[in-house]
Amino acid sequence: MFNPFIQISMASPHIGGAVVLLISVCPELAYDVDALQQLLEETARGIYSTQGCGSDTPTSIPNNVYGKGLIDIQKAADLCSSRRK
Repeated sequence: MFNPFIQISMASPHIGGAVVLLISVCPELAYDVDALQQLLEETARGIYSTQGCGSDTPTSIPNNVYGKGLIDIQKAADLCSSRRK
């Protein structure tokens, strides 16, 4: 049975909200998808998994369970702000 609530699409609203927050802090990032992605990936907190999905090892980041990890929006906003100065 397909359960849409356990798919990767559940991350979309969170990423969308993070992008809006970052653009409100650093408006120059609007429409710069590459810069936004780099900033979010650079500041994400990695999460390790021992589930061994695919070719993952217990120390793989990104991994097939948590991807790049958790968004750290405060860290991303602070980094963005510091780069503006």
